[in-house]
Order: sequence, then C-alpha cells, then structure tokens
Amino acid sequence: DFKQSVLTALLPDVLGGSCRTLVVTTIPPADYKANSFTLQFAQLFRQLRNFPVVNDGRQVALNRKFSNQMHLMKQQIASSGGRGLETDGRLTDYLMEIHKLGKKIIEDENVRVALLEEREQLRERVAQINARVNTLLVEKGQLQQDRIASEEEKLKVSKVLVDLQIENASLLEQAVDKEFQLENKLLQQENDIMELEMAGQAKNKKIDTLQLQHHSDLELIDDMKGELAAVRSNYSSVLNDLDAEKARCEELSIELLNLVNAKNALLRERDQVR
Repeated sequence: DFKQSVLTALLPDVLGGSCRTLVVTTIPPADYKANSFTLQFAQLFRQLRNFPVVNDGRQVALNRKFSNQMHLMKQQIASSGGRGLETDGRLTDYLMEIHKLGKKIIEDENVRVALLEEREQLRERVAQINARVNTLLVEKGQLQQDRIASEEEKLKVSKVLVDLQIENASLLEQAVDKEFQLENKLLQQENDIMELEMAGQAKNKKIDTLQLQHHSDLELIDDMKGELAAVRSNYSSVLNDLDAEKARCEELSIELLNLVNAKNALLRERDQVR
C-alpha cells in the first residue's frame, strides 16, 4: 500500500508503475544506527518488482499532429464558409486518417489497459509471493530458532551423556579398585584361612601328641601307682623293721649302757682293790 508513507505516496509510478527505477543508497562511515536503517530501507526497495510497458511516442505525436491539423482545417472551413471540393476531399481524408488513428489509439489503449490489468495481476501475485516469502522467512526463522533450540537441547543431552560417561568411567574405576581390594582381601583371608588350617593341623598334631603322651603318662601313672603301692608296702615293712631295729637298738643301747656302767664299776672296784 503506497499510502502508508509520504515518500511512497508521492512516488507510486516510480516504485510500482511503468518505470525502471534505480535506487542508490549511501551510508556514513561511523553511524551504526543510521547505516542499519539505510540498509533496511535499501533491502525493502530491493524487494519491489516493476513491470514497465513501453509508451509509443509516435502515436502521441501523430495524435497531436492530426489534432492540430483538424483545428487548422476547422479554422479554414470556418473562414471559407464550407466551400471547395478540394477542401472537402482533404477534410474527408484527414477525418478518415483521424478515425483510423483514433481506432488505433483505442486499440493501443485497450492493449495498454490489458497490460495494466496484467500488471496489477502480476503486482498482486508478486504481493502474494512476497507475503508467502515473508511467511516462509518467518517460518524459516522459527525453524532456525527451533533448530537452535534443538541444537542446544542436543548439546545439553551430549553434555549429560558426557557427564554420564565420565561418571560411569569413575564408577567403573571405583568398582575395579574395589574389586581389586576385595580380591586382595579375599586372597589375604584365604592366606589367613590356610595359615589357620595349618595352625589347626599343627595343633591337632600337637593334641594328638599330647593325647598319646597323656595316655603314656596315664600308663606311667598307673605303673607308678603300682610301684608306689609296692613302695608303700615296702616302706611299711621298712618302717616296721626300723621300729624293730630301733627297739633293738634301744635294747642294745640299754645293754651297752649297762655294760659301760658295769665296766666302770669293775674299774672302780679294781682301783679300790689295788
């Protein structure tokens, strides 16, 4: 719609008429905002499409020429009072030529109107195409945004996958370390079990040895008990013999004492006798 702006309202034929239009835009070197507006303006003008129709200047010149000639002929007819066959013949020829020229002008006008209608149809079609293009651009922008969102989502998923892989690798490493520690601990426990089994076997052997020694000690104790009983019986008999010997010794001591006393008495008597 050319009425939306003052500039487009003043230049409808230049922007969308039967013209070939060239737009030249210039930008200053250090004004970003003005440069952006100018480039947007040039981009909008670039989207315009004109369908120019060639104007035949010869028809316009002939129309003007014959109009002038008709005016002169009318003045001559008015001045001569309508007399003269030559003037009538020339006037008839001019009228015939004017009629043909008018017919041709009408045909050209019809062609021009048809071309204008075709131009309007093409303009409407171009407007529809531009609307479709704008819709497609909007859809493309939306698709690009969706694609960017999809790429961002893909990046997030990739990051999550990488984090999961790192975590999985860490967990796998921890599991391997733990498995290695458990294997070492299991081997240590197996070694401890083997050592305990060997210690148990040694203890069993020692127990067996002690049991054998105990049996032998029991047998020895039984033997010693028998010997002790014999020793006790011998000891009793020895004690009895000792008591008897003691009694005998006491008797002998008494006899010896008596003999000593008797000897001493005899010696005293002998001494007295002398």
